[in-house]
Amino acid sequence: MDVQELAPALLALAEMIQLANKKFNGDAATMKVLVKADVEQQCFQLDIHIVQSILETAKHLFGTEEYKTAREIAEFLDLILPGGVAGGVWWFWKKFYGQKAPPEGTDTAIEFEQHGGQTVLATAKDGGQVTVNNNVFLLATDPEMISLAHKVVKPLKRPGYKTLGFYRGGKPTVEWDDEEAKRFLAVPANDIGPPQEDDSLNRTPIRAVVSVKTQRNEGKAQWEIKWASKAEWASMDDLEWLEDFQRGKIHFDIPYWLDVTLEMATSRVDPDAPPSFAIKKVHKLINHTEGKQGNWLDDGPEKGH
Repeated sequence: MDVQELAPALLALAEMIQLANKKFNGDAATMKVLVKADVEQQCFQLDIHIVQSILETAKHLFGTEEYKTAREIAEFLDLILPGGVAGGVWWFWKKFYGQKAPPEGTDTAIEFEQHGGQTVLATAKDGGQVTVNNNVFLLATDPEMISLAHKVVKPLKRPGYKTLGFYRGGKPTVEWDDEEAKRFLAVPANDIGPPQEDDSLNRTPIRAVVSVKTQRNEGKAQWEIKWASKAEWASMDDLEWLEDFQRGKIHFDIPYWLDVTLEMATSRVDPDAPPSFAIKKVHKLINHTEGKQGNWLDDGPEKGH
């Protein structure tokens, strides 16, 4: 595996552990993530050690009830087998977002119901139900945690790498294959978990073909598009498409058009405030000069968009 692919995934896993520690313990505890690598052919086996400050851990012994130990955080993240209800965050994502996608147009929203503050009942539209620990639920639906998890599984998109797993005592706590990883990567971080209500904005999804006037080649930034005879600035929220574009995996003729789902947000508070726009999904690229869909360099025009 190219170190440029492995290193970001490994760093993202460490950041997941430290983010969980920060969310539960704030500044009361520090953590280090240490690894030992055993490299064989196309397999990387990493021994992960979570080191928590001895001084801060001692505070737990004096009755700080909300404090989470390194072991508890490891259980939440499926690094060791969770105790009690169901599994941890990787198990949760695999269960609901790593499975084969239903037919297009199917309502895939998941309903969540709090049970006494300790557990959450998650119910999929197909009737599947699981009960998870509330702390697992909080981590599994956190957009920052999900974005980091996307980086961890990203190497499975590359040829030759098939499985990501966490093991303890030679037994798997959770395993993912490359197809599950690709399906998980296709779900935007903000689409996992209950919808976040913002009473100050009206959000309207619009399927449209827009022409691109200016694009940023680094980061999310803003893209200038022409839509409905007007030039507008829009954020590019389809991060998988953006990454392929930035890495030169998409080619097109200029000028070019994108078939997108565009979200228009208008203020409920200030009727005179201008709307804002975000490109939520790129369905396909259209070469204007040839009047046909553009190609993807890797897999052809059918690469999931």
